[in-house]
Amino acid sequence: MFRKNATAILLCAAFLCLGISQVPMRSAGEPTEIPVSAGTSVTVWELSTEYSEWTISIGTLTGGGYDGWTIGWEHYVITSDGDYLNIWCDKYYSWLPEPRDSVSSGNNIVAARLNGVPGYPDGLWASFVVDYTLGEYGSAASTANALGPFDQLGPYRDSPCTYVGDEISNLVLGFAEPGWSPELPSADAGEDIQTEVDEPVTFDGSGSSAPAGLLSLLWSFEYGGKKVNLEGTYASYAFAVEGDIEVTLAVFDVWGQVAMDTVTVSVCDWTTFIGMVERGVTQRLTWTHVSETDGTFCVMLENSGLTSVKVVVSDITPGSKTRIVVESLDLVSMGAFPTGVACTASLHLEMGHSYEITIKAVQGEIGASASVYQVWIPS
Repeated sequence: MFRKNATAILLCAAFLCLGISQVPMRSAGEPTEIPVSAGTSVTVWELSTEYSEWTISIGTLTGGGYDGWTIGWEHYVITSDGDYLNIWCDKYYSWLPEPRDSVSSGNNIVAARLNGVPGYPDGLWASFVVDYTLGEYGSAASTANALGPFDQLGPYRDSPCTYVGDEISNLVLGFAEPGWSPELPSADAGEDIQTEVDEPVTFDGSGSSAPAGLLSLLWSFEYGGKKVNLEGTYASYAFAVEGDIEVTLAVFDVWGQVAMDTVTVSVCDWTTFIGMVERGVTQRLTWTHVSETDGTFCVMLENSGLTSVKVVVSDITPGSKTRIVVESLDLVSMGAFPTGVACTASLHLEMGHSYEITIKAVQGEIGASASVYQVWIPS
């Protein structure tokens, strides 16, 4: 299915160095491929400002190829080596009329159909992605949108067309006998993530797989009122605002199949108390805290009439076993009774973990009371 020669290997290495996506080799046991030369023509549908439809003879494809333009100022050259269909596109912003104030992505292929193959009077739709070269703003995951019938929305963004990219991009499609069901891919977005504001988060999809041939991994989420898309097995992003963000991982294989998984990113600004909840009467006890980089957590207590308090610390880090640290403070023996004397409770907690802090007044003239808040000990 792939031409395994030294040139291909060198090109693959060059693409990786340049950050250009390359489809890896697929596994054995796949259906019978139908070469382009088995038909009489190929029909290609493209979507820029409007739809374009080109039916090109096999002789033209394997000769000089089709060379044409769209109303969206995209230049296409469509050729074939006799086996696969090659769609090359370039679009330079210097060609566009003013105003050039929007970002787009060229090589917008909706579908490709191989016509005139004996035994298939309705033609054969492109079945798999053989290869691609991304242009500016191009998406590897979107290349699967060129597969299947013309009236079928693609798995990438529920869009009818591909977004392979501006400033020169290339898409290579193959055809195969219908009726084969490739093994589905699987997606693994990893464990939930807890992070700090403006701290880069790395998403890890290395646990995912695509037995029929991996095409791309796409991470997507809503943030700041916009849809964010990141591609690759690993992807990074820094969140500037607190909150919980659900991130969806979509794993695309070369046959256009998709598997999904989600991971939740909890973003906090650790310079302030998070989710403070007061329970009961706490007017007679105030506190502040200092979270040191060595994992020391200090609670500063300013007493007003209490005889003792208990500080209860619970580890609430996702995926960690709950660990509780309790420290009782006798405010009388510490010289912090009845009022006006501050004291410190120092607890050595594990760096990189989150904790729920409960401060309970267990004696004193106001009776029992408690306050709860959360804190994170930075790594």
